[in-house]
Amino acid sequence: MADFEYNFEWDVRKAATNIQKHGVSFENAATVFRDSEAMSLFDQKHSTDEDCWITLGLDNRDQLLVVCHT
Repeated sequence: MADFEYNFEWDVRKAATNIQKHGVSFENAATVFRDSEAMSLFDQKHSTDEDCWITLGLDNRDQLLVVCHT
């Protein structure tokens, strides 16, 4: 099994809004990428300016999250 290292960056204002709207911090959402069984799908509809992805997986609290990311 490969061991990957990820570097995440995000807009501070969007991060605050995400907590208010969804109750999930970006820090917590990023833990989905550690789930070895997470699934990622290319989001053709929202990939006009840059490639967008949707990842479904468990966070570090075993909550199922859907994470939209570039």
